[in-house]
Amino acid sequence: MDSESIYINLPKRKPLPKPSEPKAEIPPVYKNLRILYAILIFLVLLVVAFVTAITILHLGSWKNACLSVSGKAEPNSTTENSTLAVTMVKSPLEILNASYQELHYKYWTIVKLSSEGWRMNDENFYYFSSEKKSWAEAQQFCVSKDSNLTSVTSEKEQAFLFRTIKTSHWIGLTDKGSEGIWHWVDGSPYDESKSARFWMPNQPDNWHQEQGLTEDCIHMVPGDLRSWNDLNCNSKENWICKISL
Repeated sequence: MDSESIYINLPKRKPLPKPSEPKAEIPPVYKNLRILYAILIFLVLLVVAFVTAITILHLGSWKNACLSVSGKAEPNSTTENSTLAVTMVKSPLEILNASYQELHYKYWTIVKLSSEGWRMNDENFYYFSSEKKSWAEAQQFCVSKDSNLTSVTSEKEQAFLFRTIKTSHWIGLTDKGSEGIWHWVDGSPYDESKSARFWMPNQPDNWHQEQGLTEDCIHMVPGDLRSWNDLNCNSKENWICKISL
């Protein structure tokens, strides 16, 4: 067999497909912003539609009023129907406007807090400080940001917080002024039975209370689910603020 026949019979190899470049994953915060933005546009269109309907109905009532002055009024039933229709449309429009205002507030709150370094988890935003303050100073900072030191109301929230922090942080749990009766500064109810699994072993212990030193404030120590420890409120710690949407 000559060399020409060999080359003729060789199967042609198809070029291998180029590997597709992985698509960049969209951060969850921006996904939420896109969804909220789409809902905002939809609500704006609904508002425009309702306003248009009310305008048309009001024009009908105005026309009847003009005809009444000229002595050519349409039957009273038409005017009554127009008034009833305006009332029926006005009520859902007010509800829609309230929903729009609420969604608008949430949208701009998300944009503002995200730009300031707050982290979103479920329906809450959290601020993890990079500096240290006493418990009272930390709470004062949170209040200045229209928030409070964070409460923890579920195991899911507890897991998010202790996995995020790298150093110990103040949280909003204290028994100042009511020794042994713990409460959250944001007003959330403290569930003793559910919270028992979040305390570190043998805590709280109010260490050195015999020396006049009290531990009335709680900080969270990174490590695992059992991360709460009572500490003297004057100690300098990082802190976590929380805003609920």
